[in-house]
Amino acid sequence: MKEKARGFTLIELMIVVAIIGILAAVAIPAYQQYVARTQAGVVFGELRSVRTGVETLIALQRYALLDQAEVLGSPSSVGWTGSNLGDITTVTNNVTGDGTWQVEFTFGHNGAPVSPPVNGRLLRITRDAQGTWSCTSNLNPNHRPQACDGL
Repeated sequence: MKEKARGFTLIELMIVVAIIGILAAVAIPAYQQYVARTQAGVVFGELRSVRTGVETLIALQRYALLDQAEVLGSPSSVGWTGSNLGDITTVTNNVTGDGTWQVEFTFGHNGAPVSPPVNGRLLRITRDAQGTWSCTSNLNPNHRPQACDGL
């Protein structure tokens, strides 16, 4: 009596490859969306430290340090330690006038590795003359940090 051959047939292997392909086609975009939301949340948290630094310097009336942060374009004097997801590309300061302040972060600036959905997008925090902070961005609403709405 002949022994039956053992192993997988070609059609069985093709079915497994097709199933893996379908799973990857669904999982990869979902993962990119998850990473984009996470990266936006991380940057927003980093920008909140800038907000705290600005308020501290305003309370201490240390306007020279705020002016320095604007001129250098690297506001370390207000708590910015840098980010591996991009960089602050705009700092607008009018504290000596009406108390406004704006910091704009660009994702992927200077070649920083970020998820494609947020690459080149902006996240901006703004202080108005009354001391109220707001958050604006051109991020997809699904990637925008929820805390940004309540800033």
